[in-house]
Amino acid sequence: MKILLATAAALSLAFAPRPPAAAAEKLCGDYLEARTCDVWVGTCFANSETSEAGRQATLAWKFSSGAWKGVELKGAAAVLLIDARATLGDRYHSPLPVRNVLLLDERASDAQLVALREFVAAQLGDLSGNVIEERLVAIELETDCCEKKGCAKLVAGDVARIETRCLCDDDRVCGHEETFYPPLVRLSEKLPVFTLEHAVEGTLLGREWTDRETRSGFLGKFELEAPAAERTVDPDQVVAR
Repeated sequence: MKILLATAAALSLAFAPRPPAAAAEKLCGDYLEARTCDVWVGTCFANSETSEAGRQATLAWKFSSGAWKGVELKGAAAVLLIDARATLGDRYHSPLPVRNVLLLDERASDAQLVALREFVAAQLGDLSGNVIEERLVAIELETDCCEKKGCAKLVAGDVARIETRCLCDDDRVCGHEETFYPPLVRLSEKLPVFTLEHAVEGTLLGREWTDRETRSGFLGKFELEAPAAERTVDPDQVVAR
């Protein structure tokens, strides 16, 4: 009888309804990117810069809604600096290895810091895989500052600064400019912009740069399915019927 009861209990557990899988979270926000080469450019100009420029980039995210693995990120921000071996986006030469500096929102909680690190790594893979320095800084990212939505401003502590404006006909040099390099991350909306200033200084990269008056930026929106918090089952709450 004891054996039969034990068998019945085991079968009951085996066929008991499993807790539903956690639904994915929608994570949304604003994005700004600046490179050290023109990204909206004619092919002849772009080819002249390949291997000579474009090895550095600054990427910034500001979250407007959503959570990463159950951790709310609304209002938080992150910035990644990339220093690569070759021109980023060059189809014929690998940019690896890279070195990175990760700037995280100084207002973030410990849980949010973990979520921000995981988010950035998931967006860029190997391009974010060698963080040699991490800092907590004040990050201010302003976007949609004009009707055409090409004006933005980023200040990340005393490390990184970016200011952009909309592109116009006067920014054409050869007359057949195009988005030669796409953004380094997937975006739901993207717009090439004119970079008034892109500056990085005082990091362990041992490299500083200041670019002005270039066609080297992107503004965009991201909207993606983020992993939800993992659900666990408390063994003490499992009851055999």
